[in-house]
Amino acid sequence: MGSGALFRLAVLAAAIAASVVACAAPAVEDEVDESEGALTGTCESVCATDGELEATDLLVSVNRSSGLKRTFAPKRTRVPNAYAAQPTWLRPLALGYFMQMADAAKRDLRRTIKVGSGYRGFCRQCELFDGYAKKEGEAKADTFSARAGHSEHQLGTTADIFSETDTFMGGPYDIPGTCEADAGLYAWLDAHAYEFGYMNSYPPNDAEAGDRLVSRTYRYTKYVPEPWHWRFVGKRAAEVHHALSLETQVRFSTHEFIDLLTKPLEALPEGSREHAERARLIVTRLGYTVESLELEHDDDRAAAARVASR
Repeated sequence: MGSGALFRLAVLAAAIAASVVACAAPAVEDEVDESEGALTGTCESVCATDGELEATDLLVSVNRSSGLKRTFAPKRTRVPNAYAAQPTWLRPLALGYFMQMADAAKRDLRRTIKVGSGYRGFCRQCELFDGYAKKEGEAKADTFSARAGHSEHQLGTTADIFSETDTFMGGPYDIPGTCEADAGLYAWLDAHAYEFGYMNSYPPNDAEAGDRLVSRTYRYTKYVPEPWHWRFVGKRAAEVHHALSLETQVRFSTHEFIDLLTKPLEALPEGSREHAERARLIVTRLGYTVESLELEHDDDRAAAARVASR
């Protein structure tokens, strides 16, 4: 075992050994599911810009410049109460694997993870961004909230993870509003979430810098790190991401990771090209192709049946 792996195991052991402290639970906003293709509200706002994407692929690139159509709404299943901090929905395949991951976390750590916010439709995201912009100013809102059509939550494969304290799950360094004791949960997910097809979309990398605005995540995505924001990308892609993270000791955002796999090298920032070459070598080494990473799609009826049987 290499020194990097030993260091990660030591950090994980120390984090899990930390005692759980009580954290104040913030007010949780109700999620209102939107029926297939239906929109609520006028959706007329500076944040509401119609995109071009229909997100049938697990690795569709949803970011600041690449957005979803306002009418896009995936098939989804309500998250059972035992796995939800509030009423919310996920695509069946993402939900099935989230439930397995939550069961494993409870078995290994005696800790609970729940979906605090899953699917959000175009108009709901517009309402959220507008609310943040009015309260914090548009420039600041742009650092932590996506505009409508540009949120991974509209994919139906993304979960904001809450701990049993009903707070956003914290990470390796202090983020206002999160619980410090959740660092153990983050460390466990960092080590095991790939087994269930999940990756942290906006990882708290460069933690030693302290300032989230200088993190690798912010430099690439222009969003601050969110240790609670996890996206289901499929087990193959998550396995590639995990192997790449171990080899490079870098935590990549979903935005950068998808770009590493799909963009021509010359279209990537210079600091990402070496990582892209390594990522593609890992894909080959694991016996996959980049195209095969997309093969894990919902079998909606089977996945829904598994959820209903719980």
